[in-house]
Amino acid sequence: MSMEQDNSKARYDGAQSPFRSEVSEPIHKGARALINQLQVLFRTSQIHDIGNVALVRPVTNMMNALDVIFRSEPEFTVRLRGEYLYLDQTRIRYDIEDMASYEYMVEALKEKKIGSITFQQPVTPDDIKRFAYTFSAMAPDKDDSHDELNERLAQRGVKSMWTGAVEEQEQIKFDDLADRRKMAKKTYFQAVSVTRGVMNNIKSEQPTHLKKVKRVIQGIVDIILKEESSIMGLTTIKDFDEYTYNHCVNVSILAMTIGQKLGFDKNLLTSLGIASLFHDIGKVDVPIDILNKPSSFTEDEWEIVKRHPVMGVKAISKVRGLNELAASSMVVAFEHHIFYDMTGYPQTRNKMMPNFFSRIVSIADQYDSMTSARVYSRIPYTPDKALSLMMERSGVQLDPLLFKIFANIIGVYPIGTLVMMDTRELGLVYESNPNPEKLDRPKVILITDSVGKRVTGRTVDLGEKDPSGRYKRTIFKALDPKKYNINLAEYFL
Repeated sequence: MSMEQDNSKARYDGAQSPFRSEVSEPIHKGARALINQLQVLFRTSQIHDIGNVALVRPVTNMMNALDVIFRSEPEFTVRLRGEYLYLDQTRIRYDIEDMASYEYMVEALKEKKIGSITFQQPVTPDDIKRFAYTFSAMAPDKDDSHDELNERLAQRGVKSMWTGAVEEQEQIKFDDLADRRKMAKKTYFQAVSVTRGVMNNIKSEQPTHLKKVKRVIQGIVDIILKEESSIMGLTTIKDFDEYTYNHCVNVSILAMTIGQKLGFDKNLLTSLGIASLFHDIGKVDVPIDILNKPSSFTEDEWEIVKRHPVMGVKAISKVRGLNELAASSMVVAFEHHIFYDMTGYPQTRNKMMPNFFSRIVSIADQYDSMTSARVYSRIPYTPDKALSLMMERSGVQLDPLLFKIFANIIGVYPIGTLVMMDTRELGLVYESNPNPEKLDRPKVILITDSVGKRVTGRTVDLGEKDPSGRYKRTIFKALDPKKYNINLAEYFL
């Protein structure tokens, strides 16, 4: 066990993560199955005795999961670090359907003050059952609980499984920024790919199904609920060649972030995410030479562009599997250019306040459009300038309450803003301060030091103070990244 404790001392060096980010797919699946079966065993051991038939299936499933991992690792450790579980040095990924099991295990380990569980071949079914019942019998919130648990396991003849202490806070300083980026990046580009596929299928009149769309939106919901800033940062990606697809995904992310702050549950967030992803789907019927026109639209061309909300309703009707989601998606596609004061387009005979989802999407749509270099608007606004202009439209084009929530989400200096600090360092805002009284003190990725030298991998919290109580850094002003030839999106990739 001393070797296990030594191995648990992996330290964060401030620049590179000491933890691997990849494992083989079988081991990855084995780790997920292991977490699922552990939580089943812990729950079952609280209501049934050790000989109950209810344990047969979870014990068998857990043995199968262990066998998969043991093929590559004769000894391994499941570790708790902060809010995450690791298999040795690799974070265990989970899908939305695994979330309940994952969160249960995190809370169970925290409650018992257990920081790790080590498995060593050979593990028997009796070892697994004895471990589960011994763990469940431990009193919560007890110091040195891992030592007591290990003593009890030894008394019961369990030598193949043991536990370790909760790591000190400074040991949990893993490079989670890089780790979160990797997961968010994969999900983001999956969403772009799925959106491209849906639009191309509709345009070519091929069958289009909702299954992939729903799965990728649920993946984004998962990230927003756990690691909002990592996916929000990717909305700074403004691919000119794939503007429509990126724009749809960006709007979906921004809209769901608003929904999350409003307290939407996962199902409602998924509905909002799908509706906002489809908001511009009607553009598949706008001729590409008009969409890509480098100069201003003629009056006739503008009339064609303004038809895309109506065409969006028709396009969504062709998507299979929408079911109850069809109505909200069609409404948003139709209404996202109808303003809060009921002006805008398309014009309707009876003036009605746009649907709640539509008012959310309208804010997300305007923000992403204003900060993007589109064909007919090649010079984008900086995030803070876009926010300022939207503030002027609040109560006229935009729902004032929803806009206030949106402004609080992205802060005084929105994610993706290039800033100069009073130290003369340049930085990129990557996470807003959750304290509404400190919206001007976000977290920043440093780009250059005080003498203009490029730096990589360092992040700072502008809410941090020195021993005298003064802030270490304060934003002096926001800058236009084009003037400094800086591609901000690359810092989120």
